[in-house]
Parts: sequence; C-alpha cells; structure tokens
Amino acid sequence: MRCPVGRRVAGVYAHSHTGELPGKCSNFNWASRKAVEALREDGSITDDNYDKWIVTTGDCDTVFAERHFDTLETDFLLLPVQA
Repeated sequence: MRCPVGRRVAGVYAHSHTGELPGKCSNFNWASRKAVEALREDGSITDDNYDKWIVTTGDCDTVFAERHFDTLETDFLLLPVQA
C-alpha cells in the first residue's frame, strides 16, 4: 500500500497570544493541534480513520533527510494493528 504525502498545512505561531513559553515543545504541540484541526475540518480525518494518519511538524530550519518520509511510512505500516 502506497501512502503519498497528500497535504501540507502551514501556520504562524504567536507565543504572545497563547500564554505558553516559547520552545520546541510548545511549537510542536501547537502545530500538531492545528494540523489535526485543519484535517478534521475538511473531513480528511474522522473518528473512523484517525489512526491511519501521520502528522509531522518541522520548524523553519528543519531539513528532512532524503528518505525521511519513506522510512516514516515504512515504520508506520509495520506497526502492529491495534484492536
């Protein structure tokens, strides 16, 4: 089964409006929540298929290795199915 990268969501996180401390953890938390929110709004992620998605975040200086997403997809597909 081939699962191509199908969607990119970009956003700007304003720390001053959230009350959170700036840093990697708060950036990741915010980006993950916003990505899932956008995918739920357009119907891509539903209660029936949320466990079939991988959400990856990166900062402006993130450089993914050439085969990063291939490896991520392979590892995801090899995970045991949970009942």
